[in-house]
Amino acid sequence: MKMDWLQCIRQSDEAIRGFKLNMLLYELLSLLYSRFVSGVRRPELVRSGRNITMQIIGYMTSHRKQHLEATDVAREFGYGREHFCRLFRKATGKTFKEFLTDLRLDDACRKLSGSSASIASIARECGFPDTRALQTAVQRKYGIRAQEYRERYENRN
Repeated sequence: MKMDWLQCIRQSDEAIRGFKLNMLLYELLSLLYSRFVSGVRRPELVRSGRNITMQIIGYMTSHRKQHLEATDVAREFGYGREHFCRLFRKATGKTFKEFLTDLRLDDACRKLSGSSASIASIARECGFPDTRALQTAVQRKYGIRAQEYRERYENRN
């Protein structure tokens, strides 16, 4: 029993390290996007699969706190919605909504563990439509409520 508990703690620490690495990667992509891609006209883009995927991820990272729809992002990059969603899933392994929720959730979890702001304000700041959406995302990914996440991982940044 004691060994199971220790194993759970180790797995939690590994998950936190993975979460921090993902967060840093998303921030790097956002910085690269804002430095080198914003302002470039879409028709002039080189449309290689990897290049356009990185641009889309950078765009989503930069705009994750805003209301984003797959249709709008597809249009921004010159695609129809259905084609965009198919290509996006093939490139990332996730649907547009899953990927966007993960971006927002990474941001929210960092704030949950590092600030005393209310869960409702964190949900708004991170682009979730409401508190319930944040609660659902935390529950699905971690199997606990947002408040429990905060208590468990507080000040581990």
